[in-house]
Amino acid sequence: MKRDNSQKHLAKTTKIKAIKRGKVSNIDIPSDDRKITQWNPERGVFCVMSAGKRTDVTCREIQEYPNLVEPFVEAFGSVYRASGLNSLGSLVQSIKAGFVRFLAFKGVPRSFSLDDIDTLFVSQFKYYLDSPNAKVQFVEKKNQPVTKTLAVRTRSTYARALIRCLQYISQEDAIHLQRLLATFENILHYRNAHKKVRGIQRLDLPQYISIANAIQIEIRDQIDSYFEGQKLLVHGRAQLDQLQPREPNSKNPFICNNAIFLAKVEKIINEQGFVGIDSLRKQTHHGASTSMAYRFFAPFYADLIVHLLNFAVLTAANLTPLLNLRFGDVTSVSRLGVPAYKIWLYKARATSGGGDGTQAIGISAGPSLAEYRANPSLKAGLRVSLEFLELWTQQLRKVGSISNQQVFIGLKVRGRGIGQSDVLGGVESTTVMRLINEFSDRHNIERFNFQSIRPTILDEIEGRTTDYRVTQEIAHHATPDTTERHYLKGYARQSYRSKIAQKIEQRSRFHSTNGKSDPRLLQGQNHAAATPGFICLDPYSSPVAGETAGRLCTAYGYCPACPLAAADIANPISVALYGALNDAIYRGAEQMEARSYFEKFGKAHQMLQAYLSAVPAEIAEKARRFSFHLPTVE
Repeated sequence: MKRDNSQKHLAKTTKIKAIKRGKVSNIDIPSDDRKITQWNPERGVFCVMSAGKRTDVTCREIQEYPNLVEPFVEAFGSVYRASGLNSLGSLVQSIKAGFVRFLAFKGVPRSFSLDDIDTLFVSQFKYYLDSPNAKVQFVEKKNQPVTKTLAVRTRSTYARALIRCLQYISQEDAIHLQRLLATFENILHYRNAHKKVRGIQRLDLPQYISIANAIQIEIRDQIDSYFEGQKLLVHGRAQLDQLQPREPNSKNPFICNNAIFLAKVEKIINEQGFVGIDSLRKQTHHGASTSMAYRFFAPFYADLIVHLLNFAVLTAANLTPLLNLRFGDVTSVSRLGVPAYKIWLYKARATSGGGDGTQAIGISAGPSLAEYRANPSLKAGLRVSLEFLELWTQQLRKVGSISNQQVFIGLKVRGRGIGQSDVLGGVESTTVMRLINEFSDRHNIERFNFQSIRPTILDEIEGRTTDYRVTQEIAHHATPDTTERHYLKGYARQSYRSKIAQKIEQRSRFHSTNGKSDPRLLQGQNHAAATPGFICLDPYSSPVAGETAGRLCTAYGYCPACPLAAADIANPISVALYGALNDAIYRGAEQMEARSYFEKFGKAHQMLQAYLSAVPAEIAEKARRFSFHLPTVE
């Protein structure tokens, strides 16, 4: 299933990237009227308009240089139209803290203009960012190291902010800048600045289990509470038309219980939507009316977070694809008669490679909502969350929200009022983090980041399977390079590379021994020793004559007499291999002269007979169940 707007989104992403690279000087997407309407020189404020809403972005420092105001306002407007208000605010802050502060430090005159920006000037800006002069000294924090210069990522942010503004300035205003942009980018480039100083922290297994248990407890409480309210509604609807008036001087003209109150709220929602608290009190004549009454009809943001966490734990998916999830992106399938889901996740960043950003994953559906309610011992899977959210949000989608197909849609609380229903998170990146902190506090567990769930699951899978291909499958990565680069720990990457090198050397030994030392025999066994069934303490320091130090030993058949080899006579499979080796030596002896046989394999054959004679009777009995054929020892 592909998104209807995938091509439109891809075109938008491509055009924005072209603008950022300086290949296009204007932008006509998105289609809404986002622009900077005016610059107030007295207040030093940009007046930003979007869909009739005004927001002021302060940049008083730039008014010290009048010749820079107009081109930078033009650049800020282009950034705003391409990326939005958050990107504009970050860009303005970086320009103030980096470029404008450099102008003040350098003491340039007020007549400074774009014509004064050249390669030497940009080099001086780079030198300034690398010096202690660029760092503003604040009060020293306790237990924090004191640094004399800006962090590399901060320097890179300030440098890229200037480059981005210069890219958006029209070519007619500064032709020479467009010609020097590539040179400026090379001068202001900070290598490895994009790398995180501190990676995403993994959760401890006990903490992860506590989170999973808290998710199950809260989902169970939500479902029980919702259906208790539905029982009250059944009685309330029947009693709503039978209310008896009170005394004329009574503030509440009707006798009203909780069931009738909920029926009144339902009637108001059907006619007017989700009104504010004050309006709800007036219309229900209920002094205790609160917005919490709406929980029987639609979830709030705080109610959705537990289902978002449930999806994250069960799918190991990232936050953005889950927030973009729609009911139409989930289709029911059957796996060997067991209900399952095929989920299409969408990630905008994936469109940069030319795709539509969608990826399908298969996962068990779990019990239905009816089965879950009937059996308290069952765990809430994806099916429970999906069916319950579809039922719980039907009033929101009936009202006609523009996002009425989204899975994670809920009500926003704004002071004493109820905001318009919207997708969880929206444009506020801190909303989900705040709700997760509240979830942690409710259940008395240590606070955690949503981003920690996915790598924790992948780490646990990698530790249990020791196969990064399984981790890649669970992570839904198209290539193993992504899994190795971003999700495997350093020791895991080193371990996998060592295994690859070991397989290459074993393959080389396979050819040098003409296939006698075969690593394909008994997959999963340790093939360090040249002879199957034996354990080698150091296969790279063979004492056998003719072997090269530092290379994998190729002395097939010599292991029983080697001082670095050990026999495992408690393992029936190893004992069966020793019997097969004994037969292989006898076959080789028939093709060799007696003297050559005793010189090459006499001691090995003698030690092998000693091993076989020491095998316990019960192990020997089990070993007879296995039949192996090893190449002739020559």
